Amino acid sequence: MSDEPKLKYQWRQTWPDAPRHFSGYDGSRHIAHIHWYHMGWWNWYMTWNHAKNANRWARPNGQADSAREAAIEAEKCYDAVLRCEWPGMLPEDLQCMLEREEWRKGYRKLWEEALAEKGYGPDGKPLKEPSISRRC
Repeated sequence: MSDEPKLKYQWRQTWPDAPRHFSGYDGSRHIAHIHWYHMGWWNWYMTWNHAKNANRWARPNGQADSAREAAIEAEKCYDAVLRCEWPGMLPEDLQCMLEREEWRKGYRKLWEEALAEKGYGPDGKPLKEPSISRRC
């Protein structure tokens, strides 16, 4: 059994053509990115930090020697934000982020409904191929 610390959240490669870029998720919530920096380290940054006053926070990013260490640091940052303990954070920042997340879910639902009305899926691709008679 490995002595390496276990990751708490789900991590997956962000894009098929970027083998050294990963995204972290807490369920469906996108929480962080890590990626290899060409100078020899891994960068991490938490992406779930859309508070109105997030500019007063300690920066939610950093560097690490390995991908696992970067992911662990990003997870620690995210957990501190959830506890409202990240340096510079106030309770209203967390509330703002949660409200914005709910707003985005509602907006996404409206957007997907509008796409479906036009015959497109959530990815913007046609739900079915138009018939030959419709193309002519």
